Amino acid sequence: MDIKLAQVIYFKLKDKEHTATIKELGADFVVLTVASTPTDLRLSVGMPVKHDVDGDGKADIEISLNDITRGSASITFKSITEKISQPVEKNDTAVGRATNTLFWVILGSFVGLMLLLAIIGRNSSNNNKLNNGI
Repeated sequence: MDIKLAQVIYFKLKDKEHTATIKELGADFVVLTVASTPTDLRLSVGMPVKHDVDGDGKADIEISLNDITRGSASITFKSITEKISQPVEKNDTAVGRATNTLFWVILGSFVGLMLLLAIIGRNSSNNNKLNNGI
């Protein structure tokens, strides 16, 4: 799409209308104002810029400046949806759950073994006392 200085382009994203206006036109760059909430973006030829139009923290649009000729900028607008992975909390994965389970099994086995050895040690101590007549 070819856009001239101060020309307003209207586009719809997620059922809301927005505008893009060339605020400044240089030899190899433009300053583009994207609005419903006005934001100035500096675009250089061949360097796409991702922008969050609706303020939800995710880029909604990719804007590329393709070329500038005779006072007109060739700009491409591309709607995008960036997926942001959700953070994993408290080892809530199959590996994390298996590791946690293994830890508790080993800890429980160790505690059980220590109790068993303490009981056996006490019983053998009591048996020695009885056999020695104490």
